[in-house]
Amino acid sequence: MIFKKLKRETTMSKELLTVYILCLPDTQLLNVAGPVHAFSECNKFFDEDRVKLRFLSTTTNSKSDQGLTFSNLEPLPEKIASNSILIVPGVYNSRTTVSFNEVSKWIKDFNHQFKKIVSIGTGSFYLAKAGLLHNKECTTHHLCLDCLESFCPSAKIHKNKLFVEDDKIITSAGFSSGLDVTLDLIEKMFGTDCYYQVAKILVIYLKRSGDEDQVSEWLKNRNHKNRYIHKIQNLIIKDPSYDWTADELSNRVGMSKRNMSRVFKDNTGCTIQEYHYGLRIEVAKKLLINNKYSVERVAEESGFNHVKTFRRAWKNIVGDIPSNYMM
Repeated sequence: MIFKKLKRETTMSKELLTVYILCLPDTQLLNVAGPVHAFSECNKFFDEDRVKLRFLSTTTNSKSDQGLTFSNLEPLPEKIASNSILIVPGVYNSRTTVSFNEVSKWIKDFNHQFKKIVSIGTGSFYLAKAGLLHNKECTTHHLCLDCLESFCPSAKIHKNKLFVEDDKIITSAGFSSGLDVTLDLIEKMFGTDCYYQVAKILVIYLKRSGDEDQVSEWLKNRNHKNRYIHKIQNLIIKDPSYDWTADELSNRVGMSKRNMSRVFKDNTGCTIQEYHYGLRIEVAKKLLINNKYSVERVAEESGFNHVKTFRRAWKNIVGDIPSNYMM
């Protein structure tokens, strides 16, 4: 009943959306599964077919990089549905695959017939080969940024963005950001009610914009094996707005304050305060991007006692001023 009620509330077009998804040999499986699951939930939301999924490849069967085989795949079509988007998932070592040139040429020849073209991770290399990233704002997986820059020097590459939209071309960093793009498209094409229901089904409660960093502060400085330092980091991550003192942290892990500070920096490359402030700035970004609070309120909510301290920390970590981050 809830689906039917919300269905009447939406004013979105009822024209069928065709989503073409490339399932090439050595495709990264999650890059396909995420968008497919999200778009299929739209049909359940409306209790009718609003999205048609079509799976394409250069072969009838195609084994993913993780070993699962896609079967009964359609050949690359010569006629594209009128209301359609193309999703180009990442492929392991995409430029060395047998089908790279063939698929890139097909994208080049038919790109004008798609409303949107989305690449996930290294799918960006197919768009680059097709000439679609020339003078375009774009991104790719953070491990492949330099490679894309060499492969397509004319592209305007953003090196720490989750996804970038330039006209009809949307490039994303990887699986999770590809899902962010999919949800963003769902909201634009089918409305906010549909977006929230799909996000709820997928258990995705945090809406991320393309401007957020690929390499998150939440994952930085964790590439070590010291369990005491990991415990300190876990405590701070659990509540970054709390005023953790050296006394409290040292008592929690059973270390002296002096030894704790030394071992923390040896393992992470930063001080406890620098780490703590980095997480608080990450919290502040989430608040600022929603444009609901003043800078002063954001400083307070993210744990800074004084707005001057917040602005100073922001300048040191981000490099500009907080108001520039507002949508």
